[in-house]
Amino acid sequence: MKKILFLIAILFTNPVLSQPIVKIWGTEDTLTVQQQIAAHLAALDIWEPVYIMVDYTTQIPETLEGITFCLNPTTPTAHPIIKVKVNARLGKKKQELVLAHEMVHVKQYVKGELMVDNEQQVFWKGRKYGNRNADYLQSPWENEAYQQDNQLTLQWKKQQKDPLNAQAPLTASHANPH
Repeated sequence: MKKILFLIAILFTNPVLSQPIVKIWGTEDTLTVQQQIAAHLAALDIWEPVYIMVDYTTQIPETLEGITFCLNPTTPTAHPIIKVKVNARLGKKKQELVLAHEMVHVKQYVKGELMVDNEQQVFWKGRKYGNRNADYLQSPWENEAYQQDNQLTLQWKKQQKDPLNAQAPLTASHANPH
């Protein structure tokens, strides 16, 4: 019995099993996208167990560059399941910037800063903000994403040129990546 409990404890506390899991589809350059996502996860200090699905798609309105949403927002004990959609009609450079922007939203969901409930009410850092579409472009979560997307993209491009000179995370504190 002790061996079984020990194995269960190892499984649920093993950092390798508790890091983000990412699935990507809709792009021909999956390896580059994986590298970009890994760099953004590190820069944004995301080490929590989370499932991230990234879909490069034309099945979103042409005017929409990207969107991120949490599929299980009202289940606090479950690992977040987050869907990111990037408009596949955009050029490669714009897609890189949009992915960085959407990864900031991933961080906001994972860290519990942003939550949208089943009634589409938005909560930002624990306070009710309004519905999902209220003052969208002026919202604090969008402001944060717009403030960090260029920096994330530039940091990733610099890392691509010099992988040994990777930048520190954008967050103030950086947990050990397990």
